[in-house]
Amino acid sequence: MAGFLGDAWRLQLSQPPVQATWTEIKPTGMSLTPRGSHTSTYNLLGDQLIYVFGGRNQTAVLDDLWTLDPATNTWTLVQTSTGAAGGPGPRVGHAATVGVTIAYDPAIIIVGGSDSVGDDTVNAYVFDTTKKVWSSYAPASAGAPQPAPAHGLGIWPSAETGAGRARVAVYGG
Repeated sequence: MAGFLGDAWRLQLSQPPVQATWTEIKPTGMSLTPRGSHTSTYNLLGDQLIYVFGGRNQTAVLDDLWTLDPATNTWTLVQTSTGAAGGPGPRVGHAATVGVTIAYDPAIIIVGGSDSVGDDTVNAYVFDTTKKVWSSYAPASAGAPQPAPAHGLGIWPSAETGAGRARVAVYGG
């Protein structure tokens, strides 16, 4: 297996004419280990940080949560409880999107993936970016999708769940 990269890049799209410009960014502060199969989600509803969760490096499946502050170009390890204390635990091949908690706080929603022993899951975890705590949601019925890693996830606004709330849509795996 080839090594994992630890670099960070910004893509600037502009028009006319249509252009895509890549610029390497070199964040300061602590640094997360090079990894793959993680998620990276911009919290546009809250603190305007980029959240990076899990993935794998050369030796392990990871369960760390980091933020990159685009305003200061700084990495920060988020101090939170994971695993048995309420978070997803080591996870690879999961999907993530931005959303809100039941109390309407900005959140990062993580669904599915595989754990450190290779078991696939369809469980959902919500990280409240204001309170810095995880909530776990197991499937409520037999109607849940089949557990599978490497699926897509997107926010699905829904009038029936109340203003500002949303559902997530999962595809593939």
